[in-house]
Amino acid sequence: MKLVANLALGAAMVTLGEALSLGESLELQRNTLLDVLADSPIGPIVKAKRANVESGQFAPSFKLRHAAKDLRLVTETAAARGRDLKQARTNPAWLDEAVEHDAADLDFSAVVATIVGQEPPVTTPAGARTDDDKR
Repeated sequence: MKLVANLALGAAMVTLGEALSLGESLELQRNTLLDVLADSPIGPIVKAKRANVESGQFAPSFKLRHAAKDLRLVTETAAARGRDLKQARTNPAWLDEAVEHDAADLDFSAVVATIVGQEPPVTTPAGARTDDDKR
């Protein structure tokens, strides 16, 4: 069940990043884009991660490295069961690129910064504890 849920989360986050990237290339304001997307089918993830995207701060609640690993497991699991999940095969590329940009220990929403061409900060606030630290 975890892989199924994380497949949907990863796809929604990549969709958010790509929607913002396209909208900004069309010279639309980010706050307007986020308002519209908050009322779309990806609204729950927009509402949950909007503060991160707007502030450019990605204190981890679900580290990007773990999301990337789970998306790789999704495709491996699907292939082992004879399923061809084309979208699931493409989404990890963005997360892997964000990892390459030193965002592995940030929240998985930091992938949005990578998609829109911004560098996420590489540090989190000193002493910040996350749920991932307990794993």
